[in-house]
Amino acid sequence: LARLVDADVPLTATLIVSEAAFAGQNAPGAVAALQERVREFHAAGGRTVVGRDAARPGVRFGAGVHRELALLVASGLSPLDALRAATVEAARVLATDKFGTIAAGKAADLVVVDGDPTTDIGVMRNVVMTFRDGRPVFDMRGAN
Repeated sequence: LARLVDADVPLTATLIVSEAAFAGQNAPGAVAALQERVREFHAAGGRTVVGRDAARPGVRFGAGVHRELALLVASGLSPLDALRAATVEAARVLATDKFGTIAAGKAADLVVVDGDPTTDIGVMRNVVMTFRDGRPVFDMRGAN
């Protein structure tokens, strides 16, 4: 564990894949055991990145990311740490400065949610708007 942290090796746990794989099986502690490893890695100072392997059985696009964020928080990451794992840390792993943070000159690909995801990761499911390159592509305001 110390060698991984010292070498700055990122962990992409894809807990949702394990959760889907073990669903309905008699392996109740399997995902919990993986979450404990994530907890240990994070507590040791390891860098976590969101992964979800969408399009696998039981892992849907969009909802898979929401569930992965919730599983990471249940594994000991704060909601803010989980959000960083999906944004700035993911950009670091991809070795790009084009996205991952909100700043001038970066891709303006944004998700607007109803609520504060830094205190409750569950509000990431409450998508109100999305932007691609600064242009709205989804807008639920007034859709009621």
